[in-house]
Amino acid sequence: MSHSTLPDCEPNSASTLPEQPGVLVVRKHHFLVRWSHWLNLPILLGLILSGISIYWASPIYQHKPDLNTGNTDVAADIGIWICAHVPGQHHYSSPPDWTYNHMSLGPGMLALALRLHWLCAYLFMLNGIVYVAGLVMGGGWRSLLPRRTDLLDALRMFRYYLGFPFAKLARRQWLGFRRRMGYVAQHDRGLVNKSRTVGGRRE
Repeated sequence: MSHSTLPDCEPNSASTLPEQPGVLVVRKHHFLVRWSHWLNLPILLGLILSGISIYWASPIYQHKPDLNTGNTDVAADIGIWICAHVPGQHHYSSPPDWTYNHMSLGPGMLALALRLHWLCAYLFMLNGIVYVAGLVMGGGWRSLLPRRTDLLDALRMFRYYLGFPFAKLARRQWLGFRRRMGYVAQHDRGLVNKSRTVGGRRE
C-alpha cells in the first residue's frame, strides 16, 4: 500500500521574500550644531525688529525735507509710499509710522527695544559659543578647514556671478565653499560688531 504525500501549499515567507538591504543612517552634524543653527532665526529676528525700533528714535539715514510731506526719514518714506500705492492702505492713520508698526516693535518703544536688542545680541554671541562647542564635540570643525581647491573654487564662483560665458561651475564646488566661509564668518562678524560698541554707541 503506497502512501502519497501532499505538497506543502503554505509559502515559506523566509524563502520567498527578498532580503531588504539595511539603510545606514549617518549623523552628519552634532545636535548642538543643529540647535544653534536654527536658534539663529528667532535671535536675528529679534535683533532686526528691535533694531528698527531703535532706528525710529535716531534715524541717521536722512535726506532733504520732502516738498510735499516735509519728511526726512527714509523708513517713513517707505511707509508713505505703501499707504499711497498699496490697495487697502490708503486710509492708514499714520503713513510715516507704517514701517515701524509692521516691521518693528513700534514707534515710541525705545527703552524696550534697547533691552531686547542687547538681550538678543548676547544670546547671539552665546549661541555662537554653543555652535563652536558642537563643532568640536562632533568633529564638524574638519569640514571648515581650508582646502587646496578653495582658491580655484572662489575664482570659479567669481566668474559664475559675473556671468562670464563658458564659466563651468559645479554646484557642489562653489556651494560647499560658500557655506563653509559663511558659517565661519557669521558669528565672527557678530563678535566684532559688538566689541566695537562702546556705551551703546558705535565708534
